[in-house]
Amino acid sequence: QSKNSVGSIGFPQTNTAILADENGPKPDGPVGQTDHWMLNTPWTSRLNYHEMGHGQRPSMYRGEREAIVNFLIVYIQNVKFGIELDEAFVGSTSVGKNYQTTDLAAVHWMVTENFRNGAEMDYSNGYLDEFKYQPRGYAKYADIVRLYGWHVLTFLNAQENLDFEDGTSSSCTVRSLDSADDRTYRLSIQAGEDLSPLIHFWGIHPENSDDLQACMEEANLQRSPELKEHLEQYFYHIPLGQDGFIRYFDTIYPDQREKCADGSCCTSATHGCGWFMTRMDGWTDSDSQDIVTALQATIDLYYPPEHDCLDNRGLNQCKKATCPDFACRSYCGICLEPYPEGCSWNACTLNEECCSGVCDYGTCRGDNNIEPTLPPTFPPDQIPPEFDCEDNRGYNQCKNNQVCPNLACRSYCGICDQPLPEDCTNGGGVCVDHTDCCSGVCESDGTCRTDKNYVPPTAAPSKPPSQFDCLDNRG
Repeated sequence: QSKNSVGSIGFPQTNTAILADENGPKPDGPVGQTDHWMLNTPWTSRLNYHEMGHGQRPSMYRGEREAIVNFLIVYIQNVKFGIELDEAFVGSTSVGKNYQTTDLAAVHWMVTENFRNGAEMDYSNGYLDEFKYQPRGYAKYADIVRLYGWHVLTFLNAQENLDFEDGTSSSCTVRSLDSADDRTYRLSIQAGEDLSPLIHFWGIHPENSDDLQACMEEANLQRSPELKEHLEQYFYHIPLGQDGFIRYFDTIYPDQREKCADGSCCTSATHGCGWFMTRMDGWTDSDSQDIVTALQATIDLYYPPEHDCLDNRGLNQCKKATCPDFACRSYCGICLEPYPEGCSWNACTLNEECCSGVCDYGTCRGDNNIEPTLPPTFPPDQIPPEFDCEDNRGYNQCKNNQVCPNLACRSYCGICDQPLPEDCTNGGGVCVDHTDCCSGVCESDGTCRTDKNYVPPTAAPSKPPSQFDCLDNRG
């Protein structure tokens, strides 16, 4: 039995309070026998599994000593007792009585100054430490499990054990890597793809990115579009403005904001609920935007825009097709293919909703290479002239007939060479709708835009031309 109010590694019973005297366990206290947690609910004791985690001597990134040991109970609950991964993750810590799924742990990291400034997660082992006893310090492993499965971690541990017994190494052979980069490399080997973007997101940056990349290339480990898409989903968890920040605070520290409003608790400005108490009044839209900017910068670092046709078109198509690389223009010619039918240029929730293949923080990213198949909704005075035969002719025809593979109708449909709508008005005439105008555009002042290619119909001749009637008009 531990004599102090702290946990200790060793057998589980060293962390279980048992009231005893010289005669053994006291009847009025936890007797440590038939009602022992290990016999009845062996998946529940966070403290004991935390301390047992230390006894396992797991390999880890720097700063994870008091973090990764909390992940042992997640494995036990999820794999051995069938508890859902997120539920098991929530139950992996009770420090601060906070409630954190893997996604909420990601937000807990993203709201920090370090993340917003593009810095690493603090591992100073002091009050500013962002790893120890905190879900965000080991949530990267939950991300790995939900993306690739438990085998990445179990195989890594098994290989490390075999390497130790054999006196060998599974490290990169073409470059000598720092311990953190080496761990990222070995995790990537087990996952079958380059995990650098994910590890970087979670606040562990490469010590030498060139050497690490060389090792990834030597092992033929690529960065998958699925991983990029996973990181992009974190955009939707970013707290928006002060209201969003406070809602997030209330989610992970229920009731603490009201309970501690009098200053009786949550007083530390450096960590826990006190960190939120001291920042919630000053949180602004700009702070939220800083998270967006930092997250996008991390993604762009590993998935440069030019890897996806400059504008990221084809992100989802490449995922579904057989591209050997993300450089879709070079390998798939995806940017020359038609856009997905019904795709959007406006509001979005998922990447696949967008014509460009990228949903940027709720709005579809534009395509800078070729004009879209489906016309965006422009105010009449903002229709880009280059989209519609220079004078915008055919704007409605293309939209209504859905036959053009592109809005550049002259090139793709020959729409400007087709007959004009009957009784259309050209230039200056009053209009109510785009279809009233020969040019296909009714300006915001209610007049038709001039069609530069418009040729008025020839008036009917006053008498039949001679060639129509046998030269002598006979018959």
